[in-house]
Parts: sequence; C-alpha cells; structure tokens
Amino acid sequence: IKQFEYDSANRVVLEREINTHGESFSKVNYTIETRGYYANRKLKVYSYQPNGLLKQIRVNHFDSTTYKNYKITFEYDDFERLIKITKYHGSGKEWKVNSLEYSNGYLSKNSETLYNGGSDRFTVVTKKYVYVNGLIAKSEAYFSNNNTKEKLREEVKYEYSFY
Repeated sequence: IKQFEYDSANRVVLEREINTHGESFSKVNYTIETRGYYANRKLKVYSYQPNGLLKQIRVNHFDSTTYKNYKITFEYDDFERLIKITKYHGSGKEWKVNSLEYSNGYLSKNSETLYNGGSDRFTVVTKKYVYVNGLIAKSEAYFSNNNTKEKLREEVKYEYSFY
C-alpha cells in the first residue's frame, strides 16, 4: 500500500508504504497465504531546492530489524543537470554513489560506486554512451574493484529504423 502527499507545487513530499512480508498469492487455491512474518512500514520524505530540483530523500523504516534509516542526496551542475546521486547508509557513511558526466548535452558516462563495508572495498560499474545524430549508437559497461580496473563487461550497439 502506498500513499502520497504533495506540496502546493504538486511535488511529492511524503510517501508512505506498507509492505507485508510473508504474504503471497497462492495460485493453487487463489487466496492470500500468510507466513507470519512482520510488516515493514516505510516513510520517504522528499525535500527540494529553491529552484524546484530534488535535493534529498530521507527513508525511514519502522517495524524492521533488517532495514535501517538512510538518505539519498542529489547534486546538479550549473545547467541543472543531475551529476551525482549519493545513498548514505544508516551509519552516515556513503553506501552507493552515482556520478554522471555529460558531453555535448548528452549523458556520456554513469559511474556507480558501491562501497562494501569500508572505503577500501568497493565495486564500480561504469556505463559509457556514444551518440550519433542525437541517438545512442553504443553503450559499454565496465567493471572495476580493488583487483580489476575497467574490465569491459558488456557492449551493446543500437540500430534504428525510421518509418
């Protein structure tokens, strides 16, 4: 169940979510089966910069022993393009960071860094995009960690037909 609240500018400011873990739909007898797990209530509080761009999302979990509260912040360049998304662990340390780069007005690189425990243990997946006539012609995904630097993991070429 999700409920949303909006501000006077029609921006989401609060999202309430209730997930009932342990319930599943049975295809055998067409009923909801409960396995006795717990429900997790989650609140997401959205805040915005004066220019209307999303600044932060605070995620608060209740009734959960697994999930902790955390926040996500958003940074923009002088052209109001999103350049960084940072997810902070409940401890306040960076957990996942997406850095975005642009070239000629197009997204050219998205590097996602996931920290595993400490800053010395990390995984980076970088996606690079090549454009031709304003359309993505190729994307490449690279993998890096403590032992590997930018190993090509995937290459996709795109072709278009116009009618």
